[in-house]
Amino acid sequence: MLKETSNSFPQEVLEFVMNNKNEMPRTALRYAIEKLPPKQKRAAMQKP
Repeated sequence: MLKETSNSFPQEVLEFVMNNKNEMPRTALRYAIEKLPPKQKRAAMQKP
């Protein structure tokens, strides 16, 4: 669902992912950021 939402609301999805990435399964995180720009993907994949 986050993957499809990122088409319309990329900033909101990025904010959600950044706030919840420590609790999210890695697979869900990867799918959620799949359609985001590369720079945002890198930021989301970085460990805290």
